Amino acid sequence: MQQDPATLSFPGCSICFEPLDGHTNGGLAAIKCGHVYHEACLSLWSNTHNSCPQCKQSGAKRATRLYYQAETAADDAAADAAFGAAAAAAAATTAAAPICLDGTDVVAAPQAAAAAAAASAETLQLRQRLAAQDATLLRLAELRGEERAVAAAAAAAAAARAAEAEAAEAAARAELAAARGALNAAEIERIKKRTSVLSAAVMLDARAQDKELLRERRRSERLASDIGALRQRQQQDGYLRAFVDAVGAGDASLDLKFTQATANIMAGGKSWSTFASEQHKMLSYQQGEYKKLFKTNLTLEQQKLELTAAKEEADYQVKSLTQQLKQASHRLRQEQEKLQEHIAEARRRTAAVAPGPTTWGVLPQKRPSDDAENAPLFAKPAAKALKRSSSSSSSSGGIGAAAAAALSIRPSAQDASGGGGGGGANVARAQQRYQSHVNNLQPAKGAATKAPAAAKSTFSGVAQRAQNLLVPNMFATSAMYAKKAPSKQPAAFLRAHGL
Repeated sequence: MQQDPATLSFPGCSICFEPLDGHTNGGLAAIKCGHVYHEACLSLWSNTHNSCPQCKQSGAKRATRLYYQAETAADDAAADAAFGAAAAAAAATTAAAPICLDGTDVVAAPQAAAAAAAASAETLQLRQRLAAQDATLLRLAELRGEERAVAAAAAAAAAARAAEAEAAEAAARAELAAARGALNAAEIERIKKRTSVLSAAVMLDARAQDKELLRERRRSERLASDIGALRQRQQQDGYLRAFVDAVGAGDASLDLKFTQATANIMAGGKSWSTFASEQHKMLSYQQGEYKKLFKTNLTLEQQKLELTAAKEEADYQVKSLTQQLKQASHRLRQEQEKLQEHIAEARRRTAAVAPGPTTWGVLPQKRPSDDAENAPLFAKPAAKALKRSSSSSSSSGGIGAAAAAALSIRPSAQDASGGGGGGGANVARAQQRYQSHVNNLQPAKGAATKAPAAAKSTFSGVAQRAQNLLVPNMFATSAMYAKKAPSKQPAAFLRAHGL
């Protein structure tokens, strides 16, 4: 059941002890006992209680929501005016009633008069409370305006203080940056020079490797052209071998030619013995040509194998040079990263030893423990980079020499004296370790260079031994037929020689 809060006896919310104002506090809520509270306050109260805060009656969780707004005051005034008109009509009716003998009024409807009086009193009370609530609303609006003005002034003052603090902080940062730049200028310049020298050395080595790679590619192209010419010669030898096989197998056209030649010989008056002798000489000549052809073919096969091996070796060298170039680029990037880390570490050290407010402008003095602190920073990365560089340069030695020449730069006097934070001595020691490692790898490099020549000589020896073993066995039968005397019978002679 909805109820107007103005009709209740308690003027405010007994939970938050604030005036009941549905328009500014989000709405009102009434319990079945008749007490009214703020809707938000009663919602929080009902989370842990189920009774009215005033009379302790149950039903707080089943409250009825009330809506009261200041804009409904005009409608309430119209209703009050209508009710007042009805009350005035009832009073006029009562005044027109007859009078008794004792002078008292005769009330025609005493219940209506009592109701009219009660309604008038209640209407007056409602108007008084409505005026009090309007005054409260106006006062609240004034207080809120004052609070907003105070909050705006406080926000402006806070913004001004924040701007001043930011300006002071920016000035302090600028001064600190200038001090750091003055402290790090010399160290950064030396590191840049070292980086440029190392980059130039690596670029020169890369150009040398590119030239070597171009030479290997041209050599591979020449080998490919030689292999093509060899294949063409093999094709021609195949044609010649097919002709010789056709002669040995007895082609029909050759038989016809042989028959015609025999008829011509017989017509010329030659005997069969003379003819057989001539045929034997012809077969001997053909067998000799076949031997020469076989030797030539075997030589060509050997040359083909040698060219194939040389091409594979050239391809391997090209791949090796390409891999070395990639490794050199990777090492260059690693060196640049190490130099950037060194720059960052120098900046961090400068920031750590920056002068305070009392010692402004006084440079920090070098401590004896700086070298010991910085030694792990440069020793391990330099040793790893040098180990990778020396292991990858064992095949051709291209990047090793250039990197050794680049890293052989002596540190400046300031580095040697510890001006850069102890990094110069560490770099010098790393250069010495790298040079000794490269010197130790020179024997392995010589052995790797001699390995292709030894393999080539071994392959040539194996091919020669195979030729010595195969050629006598393959031509034994041909030699036997060459030494055999010709038969006196033409038919037997022809069958023996496949004619």
